[in-house]
Amino acid sequence: MKYRYPFTNEIVFALVMQDKEICRGFLQLIFPEKKIRDLKLHEAHVDVEKTIIVGLESRKVRFDVLFEDSTEWYDIEMQCRNEHNIPKRSRYSHGIMDVNMLKPGQDFNELKASYVIFLCCFDPIGNGDAVYKFSMKADETYLPLNDESYTIMLNSQAEPARTPEPLGELFRYMNESVVANDNTLIHQIDDSVGSWNTGEGVNVILTLSHEISIKEERARKQGYEEGHLEGLEKGLEEGREKGREEGREEGREEGREEGREEGREEGRREGQVNIAKKLKESGITADMIAKCTGISIEEVQNL
Repeated sequence: MKYRYPFTNEIVFALVMQDKEICRGFLQLIFPEKKIRDLKLHEAHVDVEKTIIVGLESRKVRFDVLFEDSTEWYDIEMQCRNEHNIPKRSRYSHGIMDVNMLKPGQDFNELKASYVIFLCCFDPIGNGDAVYKFSMKADETYLPLNDESYTIMLNSQAEPARTPEPLGELFRYMNESVVANDNTLIHQIDDSVGSWNTGEGVNVILTLSHEISIKEERARKQGYEEGHLEGLEKGLEEGREKGREEGREEGREEGREEGREEGREEGRREGQVNIAKKLKESGITADMIAKCTGISIEEVQNL
């Protein structure tokens, strides 16, 4: 059944995945070789700031569901808009998980293995694979770093032939809302999605959507104001620097002009002195020489 707010809706996904049994079944699909035991949901009280790892970020709201068991942490997130940033989101999520895991005074070796898992309604890497798994390895030798941090990306748009059988029915449900008759997990998910699409559930979704819009608009305005102030300060500094450079250039030009004028004046005076010397050698009186050259009588007499 198709719902107004499907499983791929970020809010609905976060609400549905609060169910530990559903989350355990989902993780068992991804890790069939593991025995997923008791899970602890962090920040289990559902509101707009606690259905996520760290609440509102400065840029946008993130709906990550964070679980842990005795040896591992799992951060699970639905992504239906390709913002081309999943690798960096993974890096950020791992960092936040580590900060939340390690208490002051604890040794780094006490960090549990961490998994960041993205359910994508698009191919996040573009290679056509249904599952992408990443861990840290050396560039040339491919030796594992063994830091126990792993990123898994699921591509619901992968061709059926390239999709592991346990994931095929989950992908069909994500893409087409088709519920497989004999798949208990998909039935559990669909029942939960249906409950959130009726009565009080819809009110919760609408309330969360409204609060998210308000908080994101507030964050957007704050970002705009901070960016405007930063731009203003940068513009003022650029203006001051340009003004200083123009001032220096004008000063240099004025200095060159004054130098040229002083040079011309010195040249004129030197020429007048030479003329005065020749007139004096010719026997012209000092008074007459002073009148002709503009040099004082005393200077003429001292030549």
